[in-house]
Amino acid sequence: MLCIIFLFTILKYFQSDLKEMHLKLGITFVMVTHDLQEAFTLGTNVAIMNEGTVIQYDTPENIQKKPLNDWVKDFIK
Repeated sequence: MLCIIFLFTILKYFQSDLKEMHLKLGITFVMVTHDLQEAFTLGTNVAIMNEGTVIQYDTPENIQKKPLNDWVKDFIK
């Protein structure tokens, strides 16, 4: 259990560093994750994919406010 908590703490710290680097350097990062919270936290734009097809590409805020279809709406619940 301690290992899982430690790993979670490292990942959250790493997210802060990535976001800071992205803002300071102004370069594009491509990150693949299955963690929606992580994607919405780190991403300025997020691609929601299903079976290899991009269903919606937008800012995290717009995806949450205006999901493109019912599949995206259910996915982000």
